[in-house]
Amino acid sequence: VNRLRMSTENNTIDGTYFANVSFGGKTLSKLQVKLRYGTGSYETVTANPADIYYPSNDYGNMYAAYAEVTDIVKANKSGTYTVADIALVQGNGTSTGFYGGWGMVVVYQNSVMNWRDITIFDGYAYVPGSTTYSATLPVSGFNTVQTGPVNMKLGMMAGEGDRDITGDYFQIIDQSSNWVSLSHAGNSTTNFFNSSIYTGGNVRDPNDLNNYGTDISMFYIDNEDNDIITNNQTSTTFQYGTTQDTYIIYCIAMA
Repeated sequence: VNRLRMSTENNTIDGTYFANVSFGGKTLSKLQVKLRYGTGSYETVTANPADIYYPSNDYGNMYAAYAEVTDIVKANKSGTYTVADIALVQGNGTSTGFYGGWGMVVVYQNSVMNWRDITIFDGYAYVPGSTTYSATLPVSGFNTVQTGPVNMKLGMMAGEGDRDITGDYFQIIDQSSNWVSLSHAGNSTTNFFNSSIYTGGNVRDPNDLNNYGTDISMFYIDNEDNDIITNNQTSTTFQYGTTQDTYIIYCIAMA
């Protein structure tokens, strides 16, 4: 597991991590959510203070936090998981607007399947809106197969990408140093961050068109003749940008 952070600005972290959200007489914390499997009881999941990026009056106040839930998933296996008490504000406001959501990355071993090298990158990459902006995102620490075809699956989580605002993109560099624009069945190369959830046919509930401003995807990258990712490769570079939409990228998973 590798960690990335694209910004070195002062986080100006609120030491209490409280959001100004009151619900049912309680104040919600940005460090905590409630997680439930099936129809069982909710249990509190708390992120380590080092695993939250909480900009104050900057970056549209969009925050992201991470927590380890391996023991919970190992105990319950596959099924329906529900998250509650996310520190969010209801309605619409500010120039950015309000959005919120959550996602889970599950890495598993199956003895009848081919081995894969799995790498998860957590962090925070902010893209401003109403402007033309681009940045690169170098990742390293994975290992591709030594010989033969490289089958590459990419996972992504992002927030605040609007469905009706185009001009945002996500690209990967190929072996000829050209940028290849990526997309899947739920978006397009010119509107990659469009609040779509596409994970290869799995059904979520509720299944909403705009998904509360959250992008979650998992898809294969066309790597014919290993022209994008080749054998014995340990690093690559992504490029992301916009001509008008604002969003944050907070998780990339590669297999």
